[in-house]
Amino acid sequence: LYFADVPVAWLPFIAQDLEQGRASGLLTPRFSLNDIVRTSRGYRRRISNLGFYWAMSDYTDAQVAFDWFSDTFVSLSTAFQYRVNRQFLDGRANVTRYWGQDGSTQFALDSNHNWQPNERTRLNIDARYAAADFVREFSFDPREVTQQITSSGGVSRRFDWGNLTVNANRNQYLSDDRIEWTLPQASLSFTSRTLFPAPSTEASFWNNMTWSANSSFSRTTSDFAQRDTFALASADREAARASVSTGLGIGNLRVAPSVSFQERRTIGVPEALLIAEPGVPPSPEDLLTGAPARDIADATIEWRTSINYQQRLVGSTTITPDLSFSGNLFRADTSSLASDFVAAPTRLSLGATLKSDVYGFFPGVGPFEAIRHKITPSVTYAWTPTASPNELQEQVFGSRAVRPRNVVAVTLNQTFEARRREAPEEASDTAGRGAGAVGVGDPDDPLAGDPDVPLSDSASIADLTAPGAPGQEQEEGGPRRIQRPPVTTLLGLTTSVVRYDFVEADSSGMFLAGFQTTELSNQITSDYLRGLSISMRHQLFADSLADGALFERRFQPHLASLNLGFSLSSRSGIVRWLGLGGGGGDDMTPEEEDEAFDDLDDPFGDDMMGEGSIIPGTADEATAPGPLQGSQARSSDIGQWNANISYSLQRPRNDPERLSQMLSGTLRLQPTENWDMSWRTSYDLEANAFNDHIIRLTRDLHRWQAHFDFMQTATGNWSFRFEVALTDNRDLKFDYRQRNLDVGLPTQGGGGG
Repeated sequence: LYFADVPVAWLPFIAQDLEQGRASGLLTPRFSLNDIVRTSRGYRRRISNLGFYWAMSDYTDAQVAFDWFSDTFVSLSTAFQYRVNRQFLDGRANVTRYWGQDGSTQFALDSNHNWQPNERTRLNIDARYAAADFVREFSFDPREVTQQITSSGGVSRRFDWGNLTVNANRNQYLSDDRIEWTLPQASLSFTSRTLFPAPSTEASFWNNMTWSANSSFSRTTSDFAQRDTFALASADREAARASVSTGLGIGNLRVAPSVSFQERRTIGVPEALLIAEPGVPPSPEDLLTGAPARDIADATIEWRTSINYQQRLVGSTTITPDLSFSGNLFRADTSSLASDFVAAPTRLSLGATLKSDVYGFFPGVGPFEAIRHKITPSVTYAWTPTASPNELQEQVFGSRAVRPRNVVAVTLNQTFEARRREAPEEASDTAGRGAGAVGVGDPDDPLAGDPDVPLSDSASIADLTAPGAPGQEQEEGGPRRIQRPPVTTLLGLTTSVVRYDFVEADSSGMFLAGFQTTELSNQITSDYLRGLSISMRHQLFADSLADGALFERRFQPHLASLNLGFSLSSRSGIVRWLGLGGGGGDDMTPEEEDEAFDDLDDPFGDDMMGEGSIIPGTADEATAPGPLQGSQARSSDIGQWNANISYSLQRPRNDPERLSQMLSGTLRLQPTENWDMSWRTSYDLEANAFNDHIIRLTRDLHRWQAHFDFMQTATGNWSFRFEVALTDNRDLKFDYRQRNLDVGLPTQGGGGG
């Protein structure tokens, strides 16, 4: 601190270079007053971010930081970033090593690298790792203890003849210590080719054929935490999948052969479980870890060749006859009959698919000029004659796999669309055109008139496209298409397919037994209620089994799962209609509301976590938060709010113990010009308890800013921080902290820094 040229005070922990740009130097330590002068014997001091930052160049830097948490751990963090512009190469690596109070050691990693050696090749690596137990025990970040730790990497190459992609993925689940590897995951697709090209006026039937092909391969492993007693549900597994498909199109005729392979392997199954007699369970001692065990696997090869021809009937209605041949081979280690691959009888299938679009038009209401109800039904029928299996095939595949099939499948999707009314100034620009017309039969506008309906005599094509015609906007290159108001999807309903087999119903003597679809899924979306997505799954029947066969089926719909999510703001149209908007501002269209939500900064940024995260690369990369949004807000923005809400329900029919309901939400509120409040939480409706919280209150103090932050994780760890910092230099601050690891130790508190 200087008066004129005379230095009068020097505070070493805020000594920084005041020049613009990056510069090497000491990092600013993070500590509280109680970390120096302890006011409670049970308080555990913590000093973090003791280290050095090295700006090696404008494109490379590194840092080393030390963290001491008394009676808990000591850690050393290293970070490195680089960018090579000429090689289109950039990346970062963050590694933290922990030495626990009990003598244990852990490390956490966060790394990301991207390289584009040329315009056709891309490589990327995104690696993260941390011990699940260590994260659950010591993390103060509510998001970190509930999310999965994902690492991925891959390379993609685009050739003249196709695309090749090879990826690897690793998921570490903190809930059950499960680790899933997908290595490798490769796909090769060939660019569609036109064979024997020729002008359409001179082409024969064999000219201008199109050919395409795709192939893929993946291998997945699932590793569960080691248990004392073997359980099939938590056994380690491996799965390999491969497929090859191709297609040849001649006009509307298409031939598409394909073949796929799948192998499933279960690791370490006790021998006693494999040789146990039916109805006689093995003893518990035979299922203990270390008992004689072996791996078991089964594999399936499926092939199919289909020939279909699509014929347009009226408008968008099409019918597609289909002829297909299919077969499969099966083997299993647990089957004495199919220890090697056994081929099933080749099946012939004849069928057709009828698909159409049906429209209903309704007058507009409120801000909408017109509303259209679109129904898209699809009906597929397939008939397969009886196969002639040999004795081995019938024993391996059973009678159901070789009996005839007479199946009908129905799909029904619906959409309610609306076109907003034009503003008066916009309507004057488009006056004079026919109702529902967009240019000349524009098929891109969902509410356009039927392009097959001829224009009236008073509105010919020449009249509508001539320069200076009503509704045409002139530009240097000539007239352009008439601009129409945006179309909003009020409600979209997608329903899963329903299949019914008449042969199955006749053979069992039960009408309901013919339904091959036992679960029905529906998904509801809407543009007008931003982000609305409702997906539900119903189990349709309650089945009774006898000796593994269906004995009785009752139609008894049961809601098995429900997921709901949507976003609202004080300026949403539906909120205004209900009188809950508050504050000023005009109503927003769905598009404007999307832009407003996207422009909002995340109030729960990494700066809020501080040293609360275990996995590096989050708090270390945190940048100081900018000025309070409210300080820059207009007076009309006071009282504005936005919220995101999601609900999840899992409800098995025959297992009430597994019932779960979770409600999550985020709320951001601007009560006054200088206050900003944000809250994120999740509530377990079955346990009647909150899982976690993140609460932030921010107060603008002109050149200063005050934060009141509270975080609680699902594991019980919580922390509270009060901080007043200078907006021009976040390191000049006063803060007070409390934290608790929920391990039976005293509450931690401190202040000042």
